[in-house]
Amino acid sequence: MNNIQTIAKNTFVLLISVAISYFLGFIFIMYSARYLGAENFGILSFALALNLLLMAFTDLGVSKLMVREVSRNRAVAPTYINNIIFMKILLGLIVFFIVFAITNIFNYPTATKNVLFIMTFSIIINSFINMFNGVFQAYEKMEYISLAGILKEAFMVSGAFFLIQMGLDLTAFALLYLAGSIVCLAFVYSICLKKFFVPGIAINFDFWRSTIFTAIPFSITVIIGGIFFNVDLVMISAIKDDVNVGWYKAAVSIALVVSTAAIAFTDAIFPLMSKLFVSAKNVLKMTVEKSTKYLLIVSLPTSVGIFSLSEKFVTIIFGHEFLAASLSLKILSIYLPFRVISHVTGWTLASIDKEPLRTMSASATLGINIILNFSLIPLIGIEGAALSTLISQIILFTFYLYFVRQHLHGIPVHQLVLKPAIGCVPMYIFLTVFSSLSVLLLVPGSIIIYFTVLWILGGFDQQDKRILKIILQPIDYLFRKDKAKLVQEGKP
Repeated sequence: MNNIQTIAKNTFVLLISVAISYFLGFIFIMYSARYLGAENFGILSFALALNLLLMAFTDLGVSKLMVREVSRNRAVAPTYINNIIFMKILLGLIVFFIVFAITNIFNYPTATKNVLFIMTFSIIINSFINMFNGVFQAYEKMEYISLAGILKEAFMVSGAFFLIQMGLDLTAFALLYLAGSIVCLAFVYSICLKKFFVPGIAINFDFWRSTIFTAIPFSITVIIGGIFFNVDLVMISAIKDDVNVGWYKAAVSIALVVSTAAIAFTDAIFPLMSKLFVSAKNVLKMTVEKSTKYLLIVSLPTSVGIFSLSEKFVTIIFGHEFLAASLSLKILSIYLPFRVISHVTGWTLASIDKEPLRTMSASATLGINIILNFSLIPLIGIEGAALSTLISQIILFTFYLYFVRQHLHGIPVHQLVLKPAIGCVPMYIFLTVFSSLSVLLLVPGSIIIYFTVLWILGGFDQQDKRILKIILQPIDYLFRKDKAKLVQEGKP
């Protein structure tokens, strides 16, 4: 299987899993938000955001460093895993004590404290899940990551229906997160045990020292990322209230659909990019350009669709109690294309050993984001948080693109964006003129219009068609093999 087919296979299984997992996750969020109400859903979202903000400290970037190094030399995988396990145990204890201190300093109500503690245990377990997923990613076996994600979301959805049927409270939903994490950890551990190697615990201080030193740029970026994507919810909780947190979380949950797909795509190509940097830099450049093009083709119309139908999406998924989230969702929809391209260019910098540039860019952007949140949330509420996210993401996009162009000499985003942007114009007109129609008609109609215009404009060139042909070769081979077998058996 060549590189393109490997990317296609890994991207396909991850995107299928993302689609299934996000569908299940949406069902969970939709029913739990409606059942708990904006205030309790806000408390749960705040607890999750605070712990996701701190989750970076349970890893310090060593898992992503492991992906890069193991993708280049798989023999070092057991050494990394065995040492990282003990490191994570120590870091998890530190994070738990940080949460304990925070809850006492701010004197949260007992119910909120209980939810925070339970969610902390869940996040610590998730850090171990991410470590094993890093092994699967480095070995380019994305199907195991996919299965783990689907298993966890299916468990969460079935558990949520049970809790709602039993009429249980907010604490029970927090315990459900913990139970789902335990089930998922058991699954990924068993896969590693059966398919790869036997994990153990090792304490090699020389390895720790060199790994942590090498991972410093990764760790800073991971910590910054954890803060960047969760600090707004924490600040809304501090400046406003839990109801506003619930509204904003609803908007963010919808906006994350596309960025989650971009993460899946980038996870699929990161190991390959790391290898191409040391073996075929010209192919690496082509990989980055094509990845940027395909993500723009998907993210731009999705952004337009969410912007046009934000009120419909919010009320259909969360109910009229969350309608106040619709304006924030409009703002966040504009952020999506910048977010998905930043994910590609950011991990491109990591794959070419320019992680310090990524760290510097993310650090500057985080500072801007926090300042904007402090300024705008008191003035305009959750829309201020959404606007802060948009402005910060545009700045980060600019930094990443500049540095990637410096080292890969190219990446013509202005050319790649032109045809998809033109294709979005008739799509937007259609959604505006026929806005009174059902979403079930508007969504497929807009997709047909967009891709028809894109095809007419020549949005897919000969190289794209060759890539598609290579991707489909295994399917074509199986079809021809089956056909030959039927002919051999005398069947039409």
